[in-house]
Amino acid sequence: MNYGTEIKSRRLARGWTQSELAQRCELTLLTIQRLEKGEVTPSLLTQSKLQEVLNMRWQSEDQDPAFTINQSLN
Repeated sequence: MNYGTEIKSRRLARGWTQSELAQRCELTLLTIQRLEKGEVTPSLLTQSKLQEVLNMRWQSEDQDPAFTINQSLN
């Protein structure tokens, strides 16, 4: 599963719209849309915000560019 699919899956599991996720992460709606479509790779700041809000953790750059996923959904 790629990061965009995982972001969307975690967002939907919480019952949030893309706009709600954008507000919670202090990102733009367009950024969330592009991330979920896999059009962009999240910056370190965006990764940090998503990690906090969605309980996600990316792997380091020398590993697979995807991410590891914490088990809990918060």
